[in-house]
Amino acid sequence: MLAIFLLLSILFSFSAYQFYLFDKQRIKEDRYNEIAVVSALKLDQIYKWIKERKSDAFFFHSNPAFRIAVERLLADGRSAQARNELTSWVRPLYLNHPYKNILIISEKGEVVFSINTVNAGINYQYNNFAPQDSIFLSDMKKTDGSITMDLVAPLRTGLSGKKYFVLFLIDPYIDFYPLIQSWPTPSKTAETLILKVEGDSVVYINELRHMKNTAMELKVHKSSGVSAPKYVFQNKPGIAEGTDYRRKKVLLDVHKISGTPWYLASKIDEDEVFAALNYSARLSFLVALLLIASSGGGVYYFYQRNSMQQFNRIFREEREKLQAVARYETLTRNANDTILLADNNGNIYAGTGNYNVWQYNGVNWTKIANNLDGGTARGIARDTGNNIYIATSSGGGSDGNNIWKY
Repeated sequence: MLAIFLLLSILFSFSAYQFYLFDKQRIKEDRYNEIAVVSALKLDQIYKWIKERKSDAFFFHSNPAFRIAVERLLADGRSAQARNELTSWVRPLYLNHPYKNILIISEKGEVVFSINTVNAGINYQYNNFAPQDSIFLSDMKKTDGSITMDLVAPLRTGLSGKKYFVLFLIDPYIDFYPLIQSWPTPSKTAETLILKVEGDSVVYINELRHMKNTAMELKVHKSSGVSAPKYVFQNKPGIAEGTDYRRKKVLLDVHKISGTPWYLASKIDEDEVFAALNYSARLSFLVALLLIASSGGGVYYFYQRNSMQQFNRIFREEREKLQAVARYETLTRNANDTILLADNNGNIYAGTGNYNVWQYNGVNWTKIANNLDGGTARGIARDTGNNIYIATSSGGGSDGNNIWKY
């Protein structure tokens, strides 16, 4: 019974452990798929966002009416009418899109027009853009504690042939950072990051979920042990397990953002991933424990039942023996005849009565019984002449007994 219980306990424990491993792999694969889908979604959103920004720039770059309005302002910089006309062109875009300011600047960086007068006096140096005739979106930069991106649309006027630029100062806090930081499903730790390489380190471009005021500030060396910078430098895209900037174990997915110097990293803490697994593991352990307890109770029940059956059998046998002894004692105590007990060799080993019957010791009573009235060695024979009754019983084996009445 104990062996059966141990075998069942091992079976239930092994089954629970196998279920735990299966559930762990299933949860991990589900999370991997979720991270891969989120990465694809974020890449698509970033590409669309960049396309929308360049579309805004292209609208002014290719619009003859807007170029004429700029030429009017260049012809008379003090003309309120010309300035109001440019304002009517620019203001809707400024109010409804993520622009901190929209300016028109010369090749020397002189501000000709600014929708936001707060930044109107800043001298912008864009000599690097001067030779370019195409729309340009710069990298993220931090100046005087302010993070911006520059969207530049070249604009050549017909008055002097000089080149001017429509400069869109993008504030990433308006919609770019929220776009990156949002996660499509409820999660306490999941986040997406934008990274770029600077020397032997990686700079975190966007605000982090678990560390504040780190945009364009947090820099991690490629040998720090943090996984995202390692995969960036190895140019190893795809899903993996690793460590994030907090030294937490995470599942992450790293991809290059085409057309930019950026990398996208999507990640989620392993603790959150396997939180459901911990609940499942506790449930599996509880079920296994209940099964083991149930099997133990079942084994104990059958053991007790079997023991009780054996006890009852032994009790009945002993009771029957005691009843036989009691009947024998009653018979011998109240009998008026002499009763002898002898073995198969005729040796008398017990008797009753006052007759001197020990002289018959060694007599072959079986033979005598067989000769009496055709009797057999098993049964009762009678010698009516000598008033002898012989009751024989094999009793089993060579130690059988004969019961005689004389």
